[in-house]
Amino acid sequence: MARKTIECINCGSSNDIESLADCIIVNGKVARIPGLEAIMDRVMKMRLDTRTKVANELLRLVGEDYIVPSREVEAYRQALLDDYEQRLVDFA
Repeated sequence: MARKTIECINCGSSNDIESLADCIIVNGKVARIPGLEAIMDRVMKMRLDTRTKVANELLRLVGEDYIVPSREVEAYRQALLDDYEQRLVDFA
């Protein structure tokens, strides 16, 4: 199956709360990755023991379905990890 392009969107009032759960901020832009919430849940259930493992797994899972721009791999890795850690705090 072909991987899809990650959609960059403007953060505005037209975005419903469900679609925001699938968004991260990368280099100051909102990137919408449908299914991101499910990916986050999957990684949380893995109980990985280091931040590096978590970040790598998040990036790997996103990369299975979406093309991560090669110049922004590290920015995506960090944005995914930041979002993951924020979700941990929010749900603790």
